[in-house]
Amino acid sequence: MADWGNHTVRKITPAGVVSTFAGLAGQRGSADGNGSAARFNTPSGVVVDGSGNVFVADQLNHTVRRIDPNGNVTTLAGLAGQVNHFDGLGSAARFAQPAWIAAAADGTVVVVSAAGDTVRRVGTDGRVETIVGAPGDSAVLRLGENPRLRSARGVWAAAGGRQLLVAADNAIVRIDLP
Repeated sequence: MADWGNHTVRKITPAGVVSTFAGLAGQRGSADGNGSAARFNTPSGVVVDGSGNVFVADQLNHTVRRIDPNGNVTTLAGLAGQVNHFDGLGSAARFAQPAWIAAAADGTVVVVSAAGDTVRRVGTDGRVETIVGAPGDSAVLRLGENPRLRSARGVWAAAGGRQLLVAADNAIVRIDLP
């Protein structure tokens, strides 16, 4: 789980035992590394893929991070402290407060920004592409051709990760992934 106030990612066992998986409580920043050597700045969403990798929407670093099963944290996409909306590869991509994250069937992850106007896919290689919406164009929820989102506040994988459900404008919107 994301412990945004302590800038850490926690693990909870089935017996209810809580431990810090990555980051150091109370220490915000942006650093790749193993376990407590890593730093986050308000991690807000996490998802685990079928291989045990944890993906983190590191909201105030404006990045998407990956934690392997051994606790090694790397920045998959975005550049800490750089806010914008650019598709691209790895650190060339830009996010504006990625907040919610889900895993797709093909090993990619999808991210919804805190602004709630876009859904973006992050490939296993760190390539970022916008699949729904346009930054700053969220005055109304528009479905069909050239869709737009308004106030999206979550994303969940459905149908084995081949569809997304996005809460937007007091509705649940289904997005079929290409």
